[in-house]
Amino acid sequence: MEPTCSIETFVGLEKEWHALMAQAQDPLVFMTPQWQKAWWEVFGKGRELLLLTLRRNKELIAVAPLFREASKVAFLGDVDLCDYHDVVVKRGEPPETYRALFDALADLQWSALELSCL
Repeated sequence: MEPTCSIETFVGLEKEWHALMAQAQDPLVFMTPQWQKAWWEVFGKGRELLLLTLRRNKELIAVAPLFREASKVAFLGDVDLCDYHDVVVKRGEPPETYRALFDALADLQWSALELSCL
């Protein structure tokens, strides 16, 4: 079955995100839902949360923690506070997983994509 992308919120996603971190290719503290949510609660004012998720058969296989500010889309976090940003992807997922996320991202309205500290 083809994976499906959607925009979700922290509510209801945290438990699945924790489970995904345990199976992630590169589980970094900066990518945990606790870190991302704490950053968002402090610095998210005036920005639109874009937790882009990818599911296969309802199983969460990837999360791209992003926000939109004006016409710019960027990772949650700040280069002064987070050493690394990335997409959380289940270990063993094929490269097409990233393609599906970026295809969904391309459907959103933005003119600048800032993916710092990958």
